[in-house]
Parts: sequence; structure tokens; C-alpha cells
Amino acid sequence: MDQAPKENPITEKTLMEFITQVLDERNVAYMLDKDSFISIPTKIDDHVLNFIVRAVASGKNPYISIATSPLIDLLNVDDSARENLYRLLLSLNSYAPLRFLLTPFEQVIAATELDVLSWQDLERRFLARLSFFFDTLNDLLPRVMKLIEKTRRKGGLT
Repeated sequence: MDQAPKENPITEKTLMEFITQVLDERNVAYMLDKDSFISIPTKIDDHVLNFIVRAVASGKNPYISIATSPLIDLLNVDDSARENLYRLLLSLNSYAPLRFLLTPFEQVIAATELDVLSWQDLERRFLARLSFFFDTLNDLLPRVMKLIEKTRRKGGLT
């Protein structure tokens, strides 16, 4: 696959073609949404998440974005529990390049990005980032969910 479209310009379309080809070659199940993003169903512990992969080439440097479907919905969480939980998740951001982020809808997601400066070595870098993302979440998510459950039992989450 390293003979990827090296002669092609790096655009959202060529990046999406590259990503789907890499996933197809490894028999990774995914859903393609109108060429705008790829959703990879993933099971971690007892939780089923989708990894959302997007190609972005509209800025100065193109990149591949990898994020999870929402991990936690904070809309029904009391203010002090929400603040404590969000502070805890932000403290986990030391696991660079993985970041926990709060969406405008008060949902927590995990996300990372991979700069795409050239086609050279992109397959290895993409697979390494995807693997790192999965491994980190596989390690952290069960512990985070236990903390959330403990907070729920104390009456902080509804």
C-alpha cells in the first residue's frame, strides 16, 4: 500500500480513498458516510464506540482526524459532578496525542489528529496512530467508567 497515490495531490477525496484502502486491506469493518467520514465500530470493555475518521484538507496543512462517538453525556449531570468529572478527564490529556474534549452538546469525546505533509510513510503513521488511540482508550475507558459509576452511586450523576 505504500505505493499510495503519491503522485496525486493531497485532498480530502484522495485521503479518504487512502484510508478506505488501508482499512479494506486489513479487513477492518467500517461505514462510509457520503465520503465525508468513516465510522469504525469498536468494542472496548463492555462499551461499543464508533471511531469517526475524517480527512481534512481545507486548511494550511491537511490532516486526518480520529475521534470517538460520545463517551459520556454531561447534560443530566449536576454542576459539581460535571466539573469534577470534566477536570478528571482533562487531567488525562497528558496521554498525548489523545485528548478528551467537550462538544457543544455537553458530550465528552476522545480525539487525536495526524498531520499529513506527504504520502511518504503515511500508511505506517496512520495505523500507528489508530492503534495508539485504541490502546489508550482500551486502557483508560474502563477506569473512567468506574469513576463515573462511583460518582453516580454518590448521587452526583442522574
